[in-house]
Amino acid sequence: MSPSGAEMARRYRERCDSDPDRRRKYLEKERDKWNKDRETGKKKGISELSEREKRAKRKKWKEAKRQARARAQSLYDKLKSQDTPFEPFFVPERDIESLPEVPAISAVKDTMRIHQAISLTPSQMKYRDTSCLCKREEGVLDCSYFKLQHVERHQITIEDQK
Repeated sequence: MSPSGAEMARRYRERCDSDPDRRRKYLEKERDKWNKDRETGKKKGISELSEREKRAKRKKWKEAKRQARARAQSLYDKLKSQDTPFEPFFVPERDIESLPEVPAISAVKDTMRIHQAISLTPSQMKYRDTSCLCKREEGVLDCSYFKLQHVERHQITIEDQK
């Protein structure tokens, strides 16, 4: 049985998306096309729409959001039902929205490498660098950076990134 048109289109999109350069060019072309449509008036911002168009657009957005939530719940249920040592956590959107403000993320000095991190308490983090190959020429792949490092909240500094 030959694949359906939708299946062939999905495979084509997967092939296109697998090549980063091709994907970048496609996104750039679509962005240029969208900007051109904005300039010519084919595409309008929500503030430029009539009340009826606004209602229709917002109705579509609500439906898309409802479907996204349903997909997230479905994925969570599938992951939860599988027998793995990992336990997925589902944070409802209302819990995220009830936060007054998302706290600033602190930058940990000297961890701009590939590393594994774990935090058992809010003020402490343990990590180890897995990208260090400082002694690879001697054939040693067990340097002090592979050992577990410990960082506490008062040691963490927040750096301004303006």
